[in-house]
Amino acid sequence: MKKILLLTYLFQNSYKKNSSTFFWDYAISLKRSGYDVAVLSVIPISIKEIFKKRKLDIGFRYYLGEEGVKVYTCQIISLPFLKRLNYFLKIFFGKKIFSFILNSGWVPDLIHVHSFLTGNLPVWIKNKFDINYITTEHNSGFYYNHFSKYEIKLAFNLYSNSTSNYAVSNSFVNHLNNKFTCLKNKFQYFPNVIDVNFFNYEKQNKHKFDFINVGRLDNNKNHLILIQSFLKSFPNPSSKNLIIIGDGPNKKILHDFICNNNLNERVFLKGELSRKKIAEYLSVSKFFILTSVHETFGVSVVEAMSCGLPVISTFCGGPESIIINNTDFKNGILCENKKNKISAAMLCVFKTKFNRKKIRDYVVDKFSYTEYVKLIKQNIDKTRKYYCFFSCLLFSQWNYFH
Repeated sequence: MKKILLLTYLFQNSYKKNSSTFFWDYAISLKRSGYDVAVLSVIPISIKEIFKKRKLDIGFRYYLGEEGVKVYTCQIISLPFLKRLNYFLKIFFGKKIFSFILNSGWVPDLIHVHSFLTGNLPVWIKNKFDINYITTEHNSGFYYNHFSKYEIKLAFNLYSNSTSNYAVSNSFVNHLNNKFTCLKNKFQYFPNVIDVNFFNYEKQNKHKFDFINVGRLDNNKNHLILIQSFLKSFPNPSSKNLIIIGDGPNKKILHDFICNNNLNERVFLKGELSRKKIAEYLSVSKFFILTSVHETFGVSVVEAMSCGLPVISTFCGGPESIIINNTDFKNGILCENKKNKISAAMLCVFKTKFNRKKIRDYVVDKFSYTEYVKLIKQNIDKTRKYYCFFSCLLFSQWNYFH
């Protein structure tokens, strides 16, 4: 049985139970396909989060997750303004955990690294133990030039030593290849996967909610323009409603706007909910709407489509690789990130005929685990070919000198 290690920059933890749940989809898809799977994640916890939860829960833990996936995590304190030290700590504790895994007798055949934010740990593993890795980059910080020169150098080193590099949308592929022009292994498009069995489609005769959005309440997700556009499209006393699932720094701003515009009975802030609850709300909603400034992919978009929901999205990077609107097939509408354009799209979806079953089938075909499992097999085969080639080369050199 082939062994795959997922090396992630975030994972669910005692401070955020629902953090980066899509990494579970990667792990479970491999597990269900007969692979032995483990997850390694050194998780930075901000001091703000520690004070918010009023608890200090730092350190290593190991447990068996869903369907027997091995999970190794270490929660560390993220020190403000000390990025290099934080990366050092990530790598230091990452090395300790990986050594612990090896000492247990478990040696991965391939490592799938999710983002350069894991630090130089994969490069260290490759150089010391001759275990190859592939990389998928998710981080939208590249759009904002958010990273320091040190971090860009760290990223380049990781990508340069990777067997293959992937990004989760065509837009992001182009952005990264333009940024890292000297890479030998250029970025290729491969989308995130989701658990289509968890986010299932059930035909509904009546929907409880007209629009639903799932995402962190921050400036990038741009919820204020969403609510403003909703109000423009459906002014009081319309019966149309909107539900927003998520938490974040803009919660008070949104709450105040809702109250000041008498939208309490039509716009609902539900806070952070479990994945199960999100799936339940999606199943009783008509349309999903995303108004982000930047998205490298759009996991929530695909999860909504998996439940049969047509999607409205702003042009923000990731959704452009997901949403189709032509004569043969429609699964949503793309629009500019302007109030009048979003408002027009919200009115338009009620006049557009969508086949919800076909939207669901599209997700099963494009974003279920089948293609991801093929990708992993291809990369294992690729590393095996490299190994055979260099073995033959060394053997021929040995014969020549002897």
